[in-house]
Amino acid sequence: MTQQDDDLDDLFAAAAVNPARPSDALIARILADADALLSRPASPAPRPGWFATLADWFGGGMSLAGMSAAALTGLYLGIAQPVPLTGLTELVTGTAALDSLDLMPSNGALWAQE
Repeated sequence: MTQQDDDLDDLFAAAAVNPARPSDALIARILADADALLSRPASPAPRPGWFATLADWFGGGMSLAGMSAAALTGLYLGIAQPVPLTGLTELVTGTAALDSLDLMPSNGALWAQE
């Protein structure tokens, strides 16, 4: 250990023997401030609208946004029927055999057909 470490240890030992305590006047002022804040009447909470109620029902605004995005994506996929999903649709509806379903199509399915 160096001399500097010994000085720091001595300082901490002296602080542990005589811990600093706040004065009684300071404690009285802090308690008076707290009492003044607690005795104030609470203002009535504003009544939330239907959208805030709906967001609370789903667990918050972020959850509602995620559910909305998932619902709109499902609606789009149900109506538009993109070409890579037609094989999956045929499998689910029972009009296609499992061997004819291509779950990993080539990237040619992503380009526009001419």
